[in-house]
Amino acid sequence: MDSPLETNLRWLSDGDFVLKLRYVAGVFDSHPAYQIHTGLPAWIHGAQQLREHADLMNEAIEAANRDKSKEVEIALAREKCARSLNFAVQYVTMFADHQNDPTLLQNLGLEFKHKIYAKEKKLPEMPTKLVAKNEEGPGDVIVITNNGFGQKGSIDLQINEKDPTDESSWRTLDHYFNCRIEIKALEPIKKYYFRVRFRNSVGYGPWSKVVGLVVN
Repeated sequence: MDSPLETNLRWLSDGDFVLKLRYVAGVFDSHPAYQIHTGLPAWIHGAQQLREHADLMNEAIEAANRDKSKEVEIALAREKCARSLNFAVQYVTMFADHQNDPTLLQNLGLEFKHKIYAKEKKLPEMPTKLVAKNEEGPGDVIVITNNGFGQKGSIDLQINEKDPTDESSWRTLDHYFNCRIEIKALEPIKKYYFRVRFRNSVGYGPWSKVVGLVVN
C-alpha cells in the first residue's frame, strides 16, 4: 500500500535526517499501531529499528568527520534508515486504513505528499514563541518554542552567555525536532540568552526574539 506520507526526505541534511528518525521513533512509542498488538514480527519496523538505524548513521557521520574516506558509509547507512522509515510508515498506513481512521497518520512529524508538492517553496517564518525556564536540577533549563513540525523543519537553538548584541558570541547548541528542548549542566547563577530559528529544505528562517534567563 502506497502511503500518503512523504518518506523520501532527501532534502534533509544527514544530521537533520537522524534527528527526524529519532523524533518519529518517539511518536511511534505511543502510536496505537504499536500498542494494539504485542509480539509484532521483525519485518514490521517501528521505534526500535528506527533508533538502531539512526544510531548507526550517527556513528557513520562521526567516523567520516575523523576520516573523509569513510563518507561513503554515510550514504549506505542513510539508505538503510530510509528503508526502515518507509517500512514503518507503510505498516502505520495499513493500520490506519484497517481502522478507517486517517487521523492516525497525523502528527507523526512527516508531511503529506500532496502538501509538499502543492506548497510554495519559501523560507520558514520567524518563531512566534520562545520561553526559557529553570528546571529542578541545578544548571538545567528547558526552552519552549512553537511547534514547527511538518511545516518548518528542524529547530536551530543558539545560546549566548556574554553580549546578545554581539553576533560572534552566539553558539549553536544543536538542531532539534522537538519544540520542548531540555538543556543540562549550564553554569548556575549565571545569565544566558537564547534564540531559535526554523530550517527547511529552502534554508533558515529569521531568528526569534532573544530571551534571557539567570540559571539556578
